[in-house]
Amino acid sequence: MLIYIHGFNSSAASRTFGLLREAFPDAHALEYPSGGHFAANLASLQRRIESLGRQRAAPPLVITGASLGGFYAAQLSARLSCPCALINPVIWPQQTLRPFVGRQKHFHSGEDWQFSLKACQSYADFPDPRQTPLPRLVVLGLNDELLDPAQSMAYWQGYDRTTNTELPRDCWQYADGKVTLTGCTPWHEYTVSFLCWRIWEEINMYNHTTNSWTSEHLRQLDP
Repeated sequence: MLIYIHGFNSSAASRTFGLLREAFPDAHALEYPSGGHFAANLASLQRRIESLGRQRAAPPLVITGASLGGFYAAQLSARLSCPCALINPVIWPQQTLRPFVGRQKHFHSGEDWQFSLKACQSYADFPDPRQTPLPRLVVLGLNDELLDPAQSMAYWQGYDRTTNTELPRDCWQYADGKVTLTGCTPWHEYTVSFLCWRIWEEINMYNHTTNSWTSEHLRQLDP
């Protein structure tokens, strides 16, 4: 059973869910009020997922969501111990949603509504879903407005995880989307940790790519 959760100010009428239904005709979309408080929305979504599960004979459950829906999908996945697929998920919703406090117009219905500061602040505290080990697929739409690897590369670190030692910078190179290590010790495990930052705020990006916005691309605000 595949469950889809839409993003902020969106609905089951989103283009993303339409594409998902083309590939998975039995997928279910669950809606929540974007102006609602986090805890109430989360509890309501969980109850409806559990109700759907009781209607079917022990179906395998996968929860997916886009943008703010990706945040909810991660939380529900940890609560229900099931895999999730997160599409450009919101990570810090209180900071991300803060610029949207005030009057809103629903993307699909055209209805005017108010996103309150209190509703935004309800996202201040939430459990870290990464504490629950589960299969997670994170899908990111990347382009040159999201990441400048040349600027962030000064903060990258290569490590020999077998000996837990940092590699000299000349032992690894990045090119064409790949990291190449030289002078490796056979059977040792190696990683390269990298730093990146967003230069296009994710809800604004979601609306440009999903809802065909043509306005100026907005940068993320520092919390």
